Amino acid sequence: MGVVWWMIQYFINPKFRFEEELAADIPRMKIFKQRGAKFDIETRAKKLSGWLYFWPVSYQKAKTSLQLARKRLG
Repeated sequence: MGVVWWMIQYFINPKFRFEEELAADIPRMKIFKQRGAKFDIETRAKKLSGWLYFWPVSYQKAKTSLQLARKRLG
C-alpha cells in the first residue's frame, strides 16, 4: 500500500484508523510489560475512542480490543 493510499484510508475509514492504532499499541504493550510498567488501558481506550482519532469506535470496543491484545501477549 502506498503512502498516499494509506493516508486516504486513515482519514476516511474509521475501522482502518482504529486497526492501525491498535497495531501500534501492541508493541508498546510488549515494551511496557518487559519493563514492568503499567499500560493504562482505560486512558488509551478513551483516547482511541475520542476526538483525536475522529471517534472511530466506542470506548467499550476500544477497551475490549486493548484487553484482548494484552491477553494475547501473555
